[in-house]
Amino acid sequence: MRSNVTVLADFVRERGDPPAFVVGNSMGGLISVLLAARMPQLVRGLVLLDPALPAPARVLRSPATAARLVAHALPGVGERLRREHRRRIGARATVDETLRLCGVDQSALPADLIARSLALVERQSDVGGMDRAFLSASRSLAWTLVRARRYHAAMASITAPVLLVHGDRDQLVPVAAARATAHRQAWRYVELEGVGHLPQLQVPDLVAEHILGWLHGRSAAS
Repeated sequence: MRSNVTVLADFVRERGDPPAFVVGNSMGGLISVLLAARMPQLVRGLVLLDPALPAPARVLRSPATAARLVAHALPGVGERLRREHRRRIGARATVDETLRLCGVDQSALPADLIARSLALVERQSDVGGMDRAFLSASRSLAWTLVRARRYHAAMASITAPVLLVHGDRDQLVPVAAARATAHRQAWRYVELEGVGHLPQLQVPDLVAEHILGWLHGRSAAS
């Protein structure tokens, strides 16, 4: 997480004409939150699309999920499990599994998007260190979420305006966590009915409409 915040900060300084509006989905949302908390001078506003949010109780209620997370957290073991699983099921099943996990109805997505996703998975399978990099990021993400008190403190410290958009069918980040966060932080909150963890893929026009409307409102207010 720390490394990604640094990368994003450098990008905003070099390409974003700070302070900038920053949009992040999932882990990208968490990274955006940490950027706004640590370097507020770079961030004019945040748009969080189904961001990673603390919900440890949900994981602990599932022994199977907890055991799988522990196995993947072990250096060497996690890499081998991920590599063997991907080889066993193939690129198509990997994409299907990912979309299902994210609560995305594959039939509602453009065929060319599925085809490009398959090509990406196949290409990544040949990249050395890909599994190690993925698991390193996942472990850092999990550690940040487990330390919920610090994450909540970071969110509470943000002074920039925030728009939180969340799908009510999200299978990774429970919508209850988004509702509680929006209420606790008094952030602008939009809940998308029938949408999963990747709203920018499922309902891009609707997401753009909400973001642009919010940005217009911010511009008018200033």
